[in-house]
Amino acid sequence: MNEETLGQRIRKLRLFYKLEIAEFSSMCHLSFSAVQNLEKDITTYPHHRSLKKIADTYNTSLEWLLRGRGEMLRGEAKELSVDAKKKVEDHFKKNAIREAMEKNVFLDKELERLWSILCYFTKVPKGSFTEGHKKE
Repeated sequence: MNEETLGQRIRKLRLFYKLEIAEFSSMCHLSFSAVQNLEKDITTYPHHRSLKKIADTYNTSLEWLLRGRGEMLRGEAKELSVDAKKKVEDHFKKNAIREAMEKNVFLDKELERLWSILCYFTKVPKGSFTEGHKKE
C-alpha cells in the first residue's frame, strides 16, 4: 500500500517537471491557491475536474493521483511546449504590470491624502500635490 498522500503525489509530479507552483497551476488552468492547498493536503475532497486537468496536462492517471497505483506517467514524460511556457511567462508579466499600476494609483491617492493633511496643519495653500510639484 502506498503511504503517499494526494498532495505528496502532486508535489512529486510538479517537481518531476521542475515547475514552481505558479507555473504548474497556470499550465493546468488552476489557481495557485488550489494547487498549493492540494499539495499541503488542506483540500481533502478535490473536485474531479481539477484532478482531471492535472492528469491530462502532465500525462498521469487519476488512479495514480488518487491512490498512488500504477506508474506516475502514462508512457513518456509530456513535453511541455515552449508556447505554453511563454503563455505562462506572459501571464505573470501582465499580472506584475497590473499590480504595479494598482500600487501606483494607491500611492498617488496616499500622497494626495498626506499632502492635504500637511496643508491643513501648516497652512500651506491647498492644491494638488502633483500640481505643486510638477517638473518644469
